[in-house]
Amino acid sequence: MGRGLRPQRAPLALQGRRETLLERPVVRDVGPLRRDVRGGRQGSAHGGRLARPRERGLPPGLEEGSAHRPGARVRLLRTHPKRHIDFDPTGNNLPKLWDEYDRCADAYLTAPESDLAKTWSLSQVDEEHAPPGYRIRFSIVADWLQIPSVEPFREADERKAAPLTALERADLGRRIALAKIWLERWAPAEAKFSVLSELPQDITLSEKQKAYLAEVKGLVGKVQDPEQMQEELYEAAKRVGLTQDGKVSRDAFSAIYLAFLGKPNGPKAAWLITTLPEDFVRRRLDEAAKR
Repeated sequence: MGRGLRPQRAPLALQGRRETLLERPVVRDVGPLRRDVRGGRQGSAHGGRLARPRERGLPPGLEEGSAHRPGARVRLLRTHPKRHIDFDPTGNNLPKLWDEYDRCADAYLTAPESDLAKTWSLSQVDEEHAPPGYRIRFSIVADWLQIPSVEPFREADERKAAPLTALERADLGRRIALAKIWLERWAPAEAKFSVLSELPQDITLSEKQKAYLAEVKGLVGKVQDPEQMQEELYEAAKRVGLTQDGKVSRDAFSAIYLAFLGKPNGPKAAWLITTLPEDFVRRRLDEAAKR
């Protein structure tokens, strides 16, 4: 019997049922929970169910009878049984659902007796499941898919500093498949971007923004780690005076996004700079700074 099925106190959202999910092996089939996850619509009088993608327009990770549904299971198990689940995959709801799933997975590793840990265990298809492995945040996977030079599995190997295991590759594969559908159907405009092959001609940069891009150009190739690069970007903004009320101004990062994406927002700036080819980044920053 899996760790999450030991006879313990049920998570808060599951308390009050005569037969809690912790006491019944049938919990691995969440269909009988009779919960409706159709976006913005109340379930029928006889109870809802996990929607099939062809019937409800949901991605393969949320349909009934699929091994790809751990995120949906977490949503079900984290909600009180008497409460209707109104799941709408549009906007940032799907990335938030995956973040919740990952939060439960982290708890399984760090606090195995917690409600979050039990929720993650119950959300797995197999009772005798392995512990959660290395994972890439869903929103980051979506960013990767929008940059042609990024190969997700290779990038994940580099981040982990070791090859992904078979289970980790399968998990990443699910996230890639869902992220593609999310970007195509439901992602908000601010989550979508494309790296432009040429410097946009219709952007306007202040002198401080141009000076900032020149400073950033000097960091390319010297700093490889995205987290360290993010700190360096903050320091560069302070050096050129792109601050407001003692904090780094949004104009600093907007300059980077405008130069590469043609719009004032985008993914984490440091990740964007460290992911793209160095020669391309230097050339673009130099062109924008001298404009």
